[in-house]
Amino acid sequence: MGVQLNDPAVRELFGCARILPAQTVRYFGGTAGFGKAWQAGGQELQKLAGEEVTMSVADAHGENAIIIGLVSDTHGLIRDGLFEALSGVSQILHAGDVGGRPVLDALSVIAPILAVYGNVDPLDGLLPESISIEAGGLSVHVSHGHELGSPAPGKLLARYSADVIVFGHTHRPLVHRDGNRLVVNPGAAGPRRFDLQPSVGILRIANGKAEVDIVPLRG
Repeated sequence: MGVQLNDPAVRELFGCARILPAQTVRYFGGTAGFGKAWQAGGQELQKLAGEEVTMSVADAHGENAIIIGLVSDTHGLIRDGLFEALSGVSQILHAGDVGGRPVLDALSVIAPILAVYGNVDPLDGLLPESISIEAGGLSVHVSHGHELGSPAPGKLLARYSADVIVFGHTHRPLVHRDGNRLVVNPGAAGPRRFDLQPSVGILRIANGKAEVDIVPLRG
């Protein structure tokens, strides 16, 4: 069971970036109001549309672990289990094939979100090709992976120098460690394809180390 965002009624509900939860949510000792966070993030994306987005969340939570939700290949569908799976993350990174702005508006209710475009997203300048962030002393790169043809860990490690590389496109969840570097595909969170279980990733960064869990989605 999922929420199909091309439904007119659902689009009207989630098509506005000003949706607020009933309460603010406390993340690791800091409190954030989602509406303001998304509006600020949206403004930055509009300024940097079509370019690489670079930001830092290294000091966002002091000495506590930074927990980032990794999402890809929603293709316009928000599953019921997505909100539960991403509960408690302080940032969401979307690796492309978003399927429309309403997806980002819905996910922004959970946490501030940054997203790149995938091969089925329109090249309308609203989403960048790649994102680079610093989190907990580690560099994180996000792109869809289609720019490499058939993305694989070796190709991604050779192309990008980040400590953590996040991609999508294949719909197949993957966690590959190469020394201190990680390559992660959170799997497809949207419509089920290739008989694969929909999933997302949870990236935890603490003490200069990164760990990733793949979380299957219900619904």
